[in-house]
Amino acid sequence: EVPEDNLRDVWQSLPQPLGAATGRGAPQTAEQGGYQVVMVPLMYEGGVILAQTAIDAEGRIAGFLLQPAQPAQAPGQAPPAPPES
Repeated sequence: EVPEDNLRDVWQSLPQPLGAATGRGAPQTAEQGGYQVVMVPLMYEGGVILAQTAIDAEGRIAGFLLQPAQPAQAPGQAPPAPPES
């Protein structure tokens, strides 16, 4: 479990290296390892971050990952799932 303050600090730090937020892409979903994974591209002036949220069978958030989007990723193609921990 990530404390709220830590999550807020990470979220607020995103504009520092990437500039201002400019929009959001269309969410995509995929079933991976028994989890429903929702991926949303977050657009900034200096790049794109992919936000991934894994939802378990009970509807609870099981994982959350922010990472740079892969530039070669084809539209509509789901990125690989993060390793399960």
